[in-house]
Amino acid sequence: MSDQNRGALYAIIAFLLWGLSPIFYKALTQATAIEIIAHRVVWSVLLMSPLLIYMRRIPVIIGILSTPRLLWVLMISGGAVGFNWIVYVWSVNNGFLLQASLGYYINPLVNVVLGVMFMKERHGRVQWMAVALASLGVLNMVVMGAEVPWISLALACSFGAYGAIRKVIPVGAIEGLFVETLLFFPFALIYLIWLEADGSGQFATGWTTSGLLVFSGAVTTVPLLAFTGAAKRLRLSTVGFLQFITPTGQLFLGVFLYGEAFTRTHLTTFGLIWLALALYSWASFRQQTAGAGKT
Repeated sequence: MSDQNRGALYAIIAFLLWGLSPIFYKALTQATAIEIIAHRVVWSVLLMSPLLIYMRRIPVIIGILSTPRLLWVLMISGGAVGFNWIVYVWSVNNGFLLQASLGYYINPLVNVVLGVMFMKERHGRVQWMAVALASLGVLNMVVMGAEVPWISLALACSFGAYGAIRKVIPVGAIEGLFVETLLFFPFALIYLIWLEADGSGQFATGWTTSGLLVFSGAVTTVPLLAFTGAAKRLRLSTVGFLQFITPTGQLFLGVFLYGEAFTRTHLTTFGLIWLALALYSWASFRQQTAGAGKT
């Protein structure tokens, strides 16, 4: 298998796992979103620790932990992704999977706005047309659906902020994730101990629930490792195109497996978002192809 084909396989594995993750969280509806995320933090640290030892990345971790500026930034990025995780799990387990899917469709377009605002990036007319179409889709949901898609906006903005922060700090993907989770590990562990002492925790209620909560560490780590492997081997435009596997999987699960209503308003909103993403992807591909032709 060529390096590029291996990268495509890694990307498909990562985005499929993220797209199918609602099935996992639906099996844990007895636990609150905060409890699930606390377990996710604890078991991710315990899973990644031997992995980082095997990869001989501990000196890198020590270097990050010895740099206060990096720690502060990673605490902020960890807070952003933690908020994203909590909103996502809550939305899945409370029947708002379509809004979650919409949020991850919107996310690449939020990145355009954040790039212009904070990183002085420049984009062409087509990219701005895509942002306008996405905004029109959200406005349609507000006016015709008589609701503000706050879940979609919260997920798109928090993950966009996380990506923007991680883009500007010199820290690898798995090292950064480990330190982010490690910073919140004591708080998560204390919270879980308190839940179990209070009798409201779900960890000891049965082997199935306990096993799923432990497995949440792998649900966090495995897709990230696959994504990292893909990002090293593929063009950014290819990764950007394949990432739409995730919200598409969430959309199909919400409609066909969990029976969430897909109304005419949803069709119009998603249609505008899909058109916006098609324009954005086309423009990005042309831009990257033109850049490659000049080198």
